Amino acid sequence: MKKPELGKKISEWRKAKGMTQEELVEKCNLNVRTIQRIEAGEVMPRSYTIKALMEALEIQETDFLKVEKMEVGLSEGLKNWIIISFIAGVIYFILGFIEIPMDIKMMAGMGDSESRWGVYPTLKIIVLISSSLFFLGFLKIAKSEKDQLLKTSFLTLVIGNIFWILMDIFLLNMGSFSQPLYAILKLGSLGLIYVFVGFALFKFETYEKTFFGALGIMGMITGILFSSVVGAAGGLLAMTIFEIALLVSLVMYFKGKEKIPLSSFAH
Repeated sequence: MKKPELGKKISEWRKAKGMTQEELVEKCNLNVRTIQRIEAGEVMPRSYTIKALMEALEIQETDFLKVEKMEVGLSEGLKNWIIISFIAGVIYFILGFIEIPMDIKMMAGMGDSESRWGVYPTLKIIVLISSSLFFLGFLKIAKSEKDQLLKTSFLTLVIGNIFWILMDIFLLNMGSFSQPLYAILKLGSLGLIYVFVGFALFKFETYEKTFFGALGIMGMITGILFSSVVGAAGGLLAMTIFEIALLVSLVMYFKGKEKIPLSSFAH
């Protein structure tokens, strides 16, 4: 059963019981917005969510089995994007341990000519590609879930990230600019973007709401620390934790959307 059909069926069963969405919420511990999105066919609930709805509506497993097996799955395109995003994210995370010290060294004017014109630009280009692919995975998820706020936030992050990496390559190799001012502008703008991304993740309607809520808070903390400039050192630690959590979230989302036979929901 596809998302629209499942949502329609749940709505029919709820109305047949004479229940409002609010009454259903009280019986299965979901929020009203989640029920609305399921019934509208906007999202595909996970197995334990369907089980909770079945119990709340007093629907027998046999009633579901009369319909057919249901697919709680990802499209092949989105599945491939998540895999690519995860691999790129791991590469981006590892490169960060090389990139950040080099950024600090270049900002302090301590980079040699070989670093300026060889290693550093090459590293930055690889970081640009890997980080963009990493963040685009979340943009694809947001598009699939029809979450405009999440989509806009990660699109902003992709654009902002590309802009500042290119600025790093060109301006840090010129040397004829105010490096403290550059650091303030870069950290301030990226910090605001991370606050935006964190807020979008916090508001993301998903069935791992607690995890994504905590993930969003960590993103906002990261952004606030970067925006303050003086808290940038703490921001680096927060960003490390945030990026690891983003990788974990990809795995959780992927597993949560695997195809599961309907007969397993009642067990």
